[in-house]
Amino acid sequence: MKRFGRLLLYIAAFLAALMLFAPKANLYYLLEEQLRPLGVVIGGETLRDTGFGLEIDGGTLYAKQIESASAERVSVGLFGAYNRVTVKNLQLAKAFEKFWPARIERADAVLALWDPLHLTIDAEGDFGTLRAVIALDERSVDARIVPSQLMLKRYGATLRQMQKDDTGGYRYESRF
Repeated sequence: MKRFGRLLLYIAAFLAALMLFAPKANLYYLLEEQLRPLGVVIGGETLRDTGFGLEIDGGTLYAKQIESASAERVSVGLFGAYNRVTVKNLQLAKAFEKFWPARIERADAVLALWDPLHLTIDAEGDFGTLRAVIALDERSVDARIVPSQLMLKRYGATLRQMQKDDTGGYRYESRF
């Protein structure tokens, strides 16, 4: 039993060291290079390695050379079994304001080892609150929105494209 416990301790220490000393900034730049052929560019950001994660301060997202969004801070936590990306103060481009409120205070995306085929996104902002599940195996999105008063008053056309549920929220389903 002692040997088994020691083996588990060595494995845990190895995995912790692997995550701690992984070149997270280089992985981020590799991701940028993979997105570039798709027309997605991230610019103006500052990277900082935080041990088990990566902090990205500032940054503007361009899609097909059009400014789409900017974020104050993005925190990436890589824990192997539980990976999380948190975006704070995301500001969508002015062109989106016709369809959706431009300010998103916080958005969390989680991919966990115990549910690797589902990416869960929780967000809150001027639109209200959102919980979305992206089923990677089925290539589908199921989002539930509890709209704010601003969303109800100014973005009724967007809400009409969604299904209203029994709790007063709205549901959006799509396949990709």
